[in-house]
Amino acid sequence: MFNCDKFSDECIEICFNNLLDKCKKPHFTVSELECYKAMVEKKEYEAFFIEIWFHAFKCAYYNLPYMYASRAYQEALTLKVHNKMRDDLLRLAANENKVAALEYGMRVFETDFEIGVGYFLDALPQLAAYWVLAFQLESSWIKCNDNIFDKICKNNKVKLATKYNEDVKKGYKKLCEHEKEFYIDVVPVVKNEQEMKCLNLALKIYIYLCTNFRFSKAFNSIGKLLLHGKIRLRSEVDKYNTSASIDECIESRKAAINFLNHAIVEGNGNAMVNLSRYYLQSLSSVITEIREEAEANYDITIKRLKFMADLHEAIACELYAEVLENQGDVDNAIEYYK
Repeated sequence: MFNCDKFSDECIEICFNNLLDKCKKPHFTVSELECYKAMVEKKEYEAFFIEIWFHAFKCAYYNLPYMYASRAYQEALTLKVHNKMRDDLLRLAANENKVAALEYGMRVFETDFEIGVGYFLDALPQLAAYWVLAFQLESSWIKCNDNIFDKICKNNKVKLATKYNEDVKKGYKKLCEHEKEFYIDVVPVVKNEQEMKCLNLALKIYIYLCTNFRFSKAFNSIGKLLLHGKIRLRSEVDKYNTSASIDECIESRKAAINFLNHAIVEGNGNAMVNLSRYYLQSLSSVITEIREEAEANYDITIKRLKFMADLHEAIACELYAEVLENQGDVDNAIEYYK
């Protein structure tokens, strides 16, 4: 099986004794170790070598990288969030476990944005990883230098999302919501060139998540960006000045509410908070139609805020506490402020 003619007997004996020393519990059973020891003592080296290879073949399935990563990830879950060993295990598991890659990316991106983005890319094609990546492009565009941006664009799974938008003419995709049809045809209207570039890519990913997977958080993100005036319906880009408020852009405002309502239907709590905050602000609008719409939705707005505040969502707690304070219920307001 192998040629030992080039080595002295003493050299061969030392090599196989060293190999035997590497065979230890718990990786080998007691009977296996006793068998190997007898073979080496009898200088049955070829038989010993064959047994070692057979053992490796037999155990391969249980020691494949993804299996090992899965075990490391499960062990990480048993530790407290801020335990250093938990982070080490997540980093170890991240090489083959996409959930671990996403979690570890979330742990490190604030201290090292580039490394965090690398782990987010490793976590694709998880829907959550797509959304997190898009959100970082949208909100942390200042940190996204050209090298990081190019790395994101060259990723094959990101290319899939952007290619999808190219295949669908102008990013159009018809969706159905409460028997109403609307189109995703929105474009960034920010002035900073770097922000425009990052937001455009983020938007393509959000649209990909909406149209392919009806991912609720992506609907919320588009609705929020519309409300904040970062994006606008293509049909209204030239119609209004970029500094125009969302209340002036009639169709973009309707689309924002439509997206947020759709996210709520899909079960997204952030959309409840974003739409509730907008309606509360609209109660003092000088535009009669907008003010009346906010008043008509007041009861459901308060119910949604309380629901999210009871889940300890920070913005919902603050908004609901303000509502209670205005109603004179100071004691309960204080509890929510906490």
